[in-house]
Amino acid sequence: MNQQTAHHARTPIALFLLAFAFAIAFFAGSTRAQDDDSAGDMLTVTAHMYPLTGVNHTGLALVDTDTVALAGLNESSPQTIELLTLGTGDTLPPHDPLPFTFKQIAAAEAGTDNTLWVCDTLDSRLLVFDLKKRKLTQAVDTAGMPIKMRIAFDGTVWYITRDLKVHRYTTDGRTYLLVDTASQPITVPADVSDIALAPTGDVMYVACLSPGRIMRIDLTTGATATHTRDTQTPNDQARVFSSVDVNHDGELFVCDTARNLILQYGPDGRHIQNIPPFSFEFSPCPSMVRVSNSTLICLASQPDGTPMLIRATITNPDDVPDQDGSDIEDGSK
Repeated sequence: MNQQTAHHARTPIALFLLAFAFAIAFFAGSTRAQDDDSAGDMLTVTAHMYPLTGVNHTGLALVDTDTVALAGLNESSPQTIELLTLGTGDTLPPHDPLPFTFKQIAAAEAGTDNTLWVCDTLDSRLLVFDLKKRKLTQAVDTAGMPIKMRIAFDGTVWYITRDLKVHRYTTDGRTYLLVDTASQPITVPADVSDIALAPTGDVMYVACLSPGRIMRIDLTTGATATHTRDTQTPNDQARVFSSVDVNHDGELFVCDTARNLILQYGPDGRHIQNIPPFSFEFSPCPSMVRVSNSTLICLASQPDGTPMLIRATITNPDDVPDQDGSDIEDGSK
């Protein structure tokens, strides 16, 4: 075989090997891309369950990563605030109630300087407790009967009264009625279940019960719009949003009581993912959620109705929305 013939004989083999190598590289790259996409949707959740006593818990505040304040009724003293220290096991230490009796607790929120704010509806006041001194330090009269309350990072307290109007309380001790550009009070929907504030403090998110939705209120202009984007979930699929909270990145965590899910939304309203089912032998029904960095606290109930508290540590370093714009929610439990 001469040199030219040998060259022509090797050419098809070389082309075949080159094509085969390209196919392998393409398949591997495609697989990595799929893995990368799915990795962004995967959460590592380490959860602990704490059985509770009593019923009708109406407030939940995350004081720090190990301490929560739980408001509502219990077996020994109605309308109390209890401080609970959460360990790594699944049992709670003895409850530590604050030495104060309330009329009707609607909400609780951790403030600055180791304080706890309590929204007492029947008393028409916001009560401020010093957790170190364990005593009431301030009682703020409100413009109406407060039902929901949140505290911004700058210390401004926003609250909603029973007539569904939005108010704010600043540190100078005065109460303001927020007025939008149309010189009308800002109001929230009648089926409001919870509120949360954006990290910037200029936006309020309102969780609404039915149909489950999140409303976005610009606290500067009063402009209101539907925030969550979920256009591909069937309309006949029940959705009941009972609670909402926002982390430092502006991401929303929403309790969907009807489907036993906690939904995660981006600051733009795009659905990112559902928190994976907790590693329990049953699917708890969430009713209230609070988040801080990677810690998620959830008030839920077991299938028999027994209340429970869940603390979950969430690890998700590559959490980004899908680049193709998909925001379909998986309704499976």
